[in-house]
Amino acid sequence: MRVNLPEALQRATGYAQKMQLREDLLPMECIARTEDSLFVGTGRFEDCRVIKFNQKGEIKAKIGCSPQISSARTANPQVNQAYIGVVKASPNNRSYAIACRYADQIEVFHSNDTTQAFFIKGPMLFEPKTKIVKGNVGLEAECMYGYVDLAVTDQWIIGLFSGRTLSEKRANQGNALHIFTWDGTPVARYFMDQDCISIDMANDSTLYALSIAPQPEVFSYKMTDK
Repeated sequence: MRVNLPEALQRATGYAQKMQLREDLLPMECIARTEDSLFVGTGRFEDCRVIKFNQKGEIKAKIGCSPQISSARTANPQVNQAYIGVVKASPNNRSYAIACRYADQIEVFHSNDTTQAFFIKGPMLFEPKTKIVKGNVGLEAECMYGYVDLAVTDQWIIGLFSGRTLSEKRANQGNALHIFTWDGTPVARYFMDQDCISIDMANDSTLYALSIAPQPEVFSYKMTDK
């Protein structure tokens, strides 16, 4: 199935509710809804990897530490920025995962825990190649894109993988799907016939993938447990 995105967006309406975030929740990069009325967010935090907050913008928990320095149990905003990524929660709200954009790595957390559960490593075992520019993290020319997006079910973590350097064409897109269980067990790898920039799962195990070139289109794939 294909969806014409410009026509679909023309029917979009305004927001229904606005949430005011506290200053210590900023700068935040990505959020996902977990338990009822609770969210988790990633960002350039100084004292954790993930912040859990409610609909009033109040912090309920600070979770985990920055990648690569877990033995010190500390966080670093520049490391968090280097390992920026999309966060998605399982439909049953038991777990959530961060797909690292510039490393072939997925971080898994359990909703009832305040520490990282574990890391899932991709096939190429690369880390972000970055430099510090005026206090912010900049990307080196040889930096590679890892997992550009993530889709989840109660059974699976599905990573959309690039594996391309910044200089390569459509580096921020990918056509490889890496599928894992929530305990990190590899299940399968699939290759789509077009590059995509975003993926999501529906309740009926249909995966939707957004392609933006040569024109915006949404493709659907039926996933099975076989």
